[in-house]
Parts: sequence; C-alpha cells; structure tokens
Amino acid sequence: MPDPSTSHLLVSGDQLAWRCPRRWLKPTREPEGDPLFWGQDRAVEGLRVLAELAGGPTGHHLELTVPTWPGLTRAIAALVEELVEGRVPVVLADRPTVRRLRGKDEAGLCLQADGGVLVVDAASLLGNPGSWQALREAMALGSVAPAGKEDDAEAPGDPRPARLSAVVVGTEASLKKLREAAVDAPVLLGRRLDLAADVPRDRFGAGVLAALLRRHVADEGLGEVTEGALRWLMEALAAFARRDRLPLRVDPARQTLSEARLTWPEGALGAPRVSAAWDRIRRRRAGREELHRARIPAGLLQVDTQGHRIGVVNGLMVYGQARQAYAMPGRITARVAVGRQGLINVEREAKYSGRSFDKGVYQLAGLLRGLFATRSPLGLVASLVFEQSYGRVDGDSATLAEALALFSCLSDLPCRQDVAVSGAITQRGDVLPIGSASLKVRGWWLTCRTEGLTGAQGVVLPAASVGDLHLSGDLARDIRDGRFQVWAASTLEDAILVILGKPAGLRPGKAFAQGSVYARTARRLQQMSERLHPPRPKMKPKKPDGGKKG
Repeated sequence: MPDPSTSHLLVSGDQLAWRCPRRWLKPTREPEGDPLFWGQDRAVEGLRVLAELAGGPTGHHLELTVPTWPGLTRAIAALVEELVEGRVPVVLADRPTVRRLRGKDEAGLCLQADGGVLVVDAASLLGNPGSWQALREAMALGSVAPAGKEDDAEAPGDPRPARLSAVVVGTEASLKKLREAAVDAPVLLGRRLDLAADVPRDRFGAGVLAALLRRHVADEGLGEVTEGALRWLMEALAAFARRDRLPLRVDPARQTLSEARLTWPEGALGAPRVSAAWDRIRRRRAGREELHRARIPAGLLQVDTQGHRIGVVNGLMVYGQARQAYAMPGRITARVAVGRQGLINVEREAKYSGRSFDKGVYQLAGLLRGLFATRSPLGLVASLVFEQSYGRVDGDSATLAEALALFSCLSDLPCRQDVAVSGAITQRGDVLPIGSASLKVRGWWLTCRTEGLTGAQGVVLPAASVGDLHLSGDLARDIRDGRFQVWAASTLEDAILVILGKPAGLRPGKAFAQGSVYARTARRLQQMSERLHPPRPKMKPKKPDGGKKG
C-alpha cells in the first residue's frame, strides 16, 4: 500500500478525466457553411477581408497555416469563392508546376487569376522546382512571363498582366521552408492567418464539436445515436487536444461511429456500443505495442515492477505517432565516482540524444551546483543513461528520473521499482509539465498489470500535467479502488519523498535537515571533494628568534 506520508500527493478519482456536462449537449442552432470552418471565426474573417480587397490595383497576399488535414486547400478555395460572391475569379492551383503557373500558348493559372485570388498549396510549391519563383514574380510585379520549355524556370517572352492576390496554404513546416527559400517571402506574405486545430473546452466549443458529430451521423445515415454516445466520444476526443481544448478533427469519432453501426445494424448507438467499437479499433492498431510489451515477461527488456534498487529509476518513453502512439518503461540509471568531469550524458556521448534531452541534463547539472557547490567544488563524475535504448532519445521529460537516480547513488538510498517517473525539472527543482501524460500512465499500468498489481504501484507525474489526464475503463477503476496510484509532484522534493522514501530536507536559509536525502548527499559530495582536493596541512608557527641581546 502507498506510504501515508505521500497521501497528500495522490491524484483523486475526479481528476482522472474530463467529463462533458450534459447541458452542453442540448441541441443548439447548427453553424452554417462547411464543417471544416466551424469554430474558425478568425480565419474566416481574415479571408473575408482578403476577398473584399481582391480586384484592387495591388495584390494582397497572405499565408494560411493549417493542420495536416486532407482536402483543406480545396475547401479554402471554395470558401474564398463563396466570399467574393462572383466579383472576381478564384483559381485553385492544385498542381502548381512552372508550366501551369506561367502558361505558354495558353493562359496559365496566374493569368487566369488576374484581378482575383489564387489559392495554392505550399507543399506543392516545394515539390515543383521553379514554381515558387514564378508565383513570387506574379505576386511582386503583378505580371508573369510565359514559360519556355515545360517545367523550366526560365521564362522568355513578354510578361503578361497578372494582378492577383495569393493565398498560400500549408503547415507551419512547409511555410517555413518557403520563407527560407526566398528573402522577399516575409514581405510578400505579410499577412498571416492560422486555422485552429481545436476550440475552447466550453459550452460553445462542445456545441461545435457535437454539431460536427451530428452532421456526420446525418450525412452517413447512421441512424439514432444517443446523447450519451456523443458525450463519450467528445470525452475521448478531448485526449487528443491540449488542456481546456477540444479537437476539431473528428476522424477517430467518425470511424468509431461507422464501425459501431456496422457491428450493430439495428437500434440506437449508445455509449457502451460506441466504447466497444473504439476499443476494437484500438486493439487492431496495437500489434506493434503488443510485440514490444512482450519483451518484458520474456526478459529481453529488463524492468522491475517491485522491490528497491540504488541508482535505478523506471522512466517512460513514447513510441509511434498519433493514435498509434504508446508508452513503454525503461531503466534510467546513474553511477558516481570521484572526478572532475561532472555529469556525463551517455546518450549524448553515443550521439543518441536530441537537443531537448541534452538541455535537461545541463539543467540537472545546474541544480546540483546550486544545491551543493556554492562553497566548494563538487569533485564528482557521474554517468546518466537510459538503458536499452538503441535509437534517438529526445525531450526533457526524463530529467526528473535522472535526478532521482543520481540522488539515490549519492545518498545511498534505494529507489522504488514499483513506481515509474516522468517529468522535467528546472535548475531550481520545480517540476515542469510533460506531454502524453495519459499514455505514460497507461503504459506503466499495463506493465504492472502483466506482472501483477500490488496496490503500491503507480506513476509520479508533474502536478501541472494532472489536468491533461484522460484515464478511463479498467485503469480508472484500478486507481479509484486503490490498486494503482498516481502521484502529482510540484517539486523535486515531492518526487524524492515518493521514490526514496525520505524527505529531501530542503530548508530555505538553513542547513539541510539531519538524516535527510540532501544532508546525506552533501556529506557524500564533501567526502568526494576532499579526496580530490585534500586539505593542506596546517603549518606550525615559527618560534621567535632566541638570540642574545646586544
């Protein structure tokens, strides 16, 4: 059972997931237009202003940053065409090669958009050499020269007028590449809009998301879907957005509803049926995770879910992307010795680590110096490593586990092996929020359940990440019934109390509490420093000269 001294750090059952209030699902007036633009008031307003300015003596260009959703460029072109109300032409450059943009004997896309709006996809521009140059010529000069040979960037011939307004649509990464490819791009694309991937988690946002789901049910002819099923889907989708937000991309919910109707052709689709369909889809996608997880009972991935060990902490790593992502445990270990090198990041030395991971180790080194090296050097060499990781490691969420492993070695106190840790820390010991909190809790819970739940196992998370949790099903029940625990740490001292079982002993303005983790660590570091820099023996004072008086 968990230590009563850490009970104030336990996460309660009502903090495990967000619950959508029933009143938020009451039918309201459905938004107008394409569902892709529901809740996108700022972007629509910006496109409306561009549509009103189009056709003037000069062009008005903008970049529109969008999520990675299919069909957005075409939908944006249709929206702009609706907003201009037939006053000016709107042209979609779906394949913007140099030949199609410039034209030759026939009018190119830039010429077709003369006096109107050209909507073009940024990724397509990057994939067609010379097309970005041709578009910039039309944007900057208001004219375009006909192409020479097909897909040739050279443009002989007399230029033709092409006073257009361009909307360049793309992800942040693709637009950044376009800006880097041309020095005048930031000036040409002086206006910027963002298409949000989510809406606020309030009554308005929930109403937009519910309307999207109801529109899909109607379009696909899925029959009756209860409000309980819609609430369940909205709560499940909330796990894909950051705190206090709801995602607008509802593809997972659409797939779940279609699967549920395929399984139960008759009757209403309620929450149990929708939940079962959701789990069935997840199981089909979990093949890679199951193979990875099978390495633990086979002894190929060495992880303990019980007992204590010095200098060994169970960290959590996320593999895969999007809905295929999952978390697996891995040992984070530390070894210390007398020396001058300080902290050695083994992942960095092996060229396995990313910048964020390295930054976390540097912050840990700053924390150690601030606590124990204000009056004398550390005299320490310590190696930190993420065991059995054979690929690139990035992110600073292992910093807290590294700190605990290091303090375990220095204080000679063993770490709990039935608890996994994820969190980043600052140089002053504050615990920072992390990503994929729900995935990490679930990953360690699955590992412990395979080995057998004891009631004392759990995960230490940053207190700032508790609001991001979305835990349901058997995992939520095990936490509520006390078979699995989640602790929220605001500082390094909180995590030390859980993992090492003793108070850290930090007392601002005073010496470390006697027998505490920090006091034991300070004594060990002092001994190591003295071995590296032994104190000089005190010189005996010379006796005064005893000569005779003259």
